[in-house]
Amino acid sequence: MKLLALDIETSGAVVRTFSLFKPFISHEAIIEHPRIICWSAQWVGTSKTLYASEFEQGRKAMLEELHDLITEADAIITYNGQGFDIPWIEGEFIVEGMSPTPPVTHIDLYRTIKQRTRFISGKLDYAVNRLLGDRKIPHAGITLWNGCAEGDPKAWATMKKYSKHDTALLLPLYDILRPWIKSHPSAAVIDGKPDGCVACGSDELRIKGRSYTKTGTYPRYQCKTCGKWQRRRQGQTIATHTAI
Repeated sequence: MKLLALDIETSGAVVRTFSLFKPFISHEAIIEHPRIICWSAQWVGTSKTLYASEFEQGRKAMLEELHDLITEADAIITYNGQGFDIPWIEGEFIVEGMSPTPPVTHIDLYRTIKQRTRFISGKLDYAVNRLLGDRKIPHAGITLWNGCAEGDPKAWATMKKYSKHDTALLLPLYDILRPWIKSHPSAAVIDGKPDGCVACGSDELRIKGRSYTKTGTYPRYQCKTCGKWQRRRQGQTIATHTAI
């Protein structure tokens, strides 16, 4: 299964405003629209973090390369990608007149954190510090984005390092959260191993109890490699009675 970890960075809008205190800014005040300025990605199972930016490749080439990667992937791993990265990416593709990418399963690690935990913060920096003992790279805030907007090579070098590190953090975080992901794409089906683990594809499964529904009972398995629980697709039917 080809899993692609992905992260984007965007610019702010440039607007004309008459106030700095909670101004209402109309779309008519926009001088320059916000946009994706760079992205980083890494295939699960590889060590190389890919990167492209409008500074190095130019806007069109940067987006075309991203389009090709998504088209190649079986699933995409992000952190808050459903609310941020994916809508941004698809919006940019539409603006540039590009064709839609094929439907790809999306694994949003932020959604798993929110569904499975009561962590006091949902930020990536908090999650990786709590679970990995790692941190995002600190930066100068809006000053960094301003430097990139001005074409400062040092600012772009920092942005590249910052972006690539964010994506690199997704892979070990995914390894920890993988058995907890509720709608993980089936690695067993994609890899042609129907009896394997749905999350990691491992053949090392052990039977541990049974799973019951209203109409049937199924053997229950746990993966020895990643810890994911699953049940056999076919089970024993339980006799039912229809009320009259």
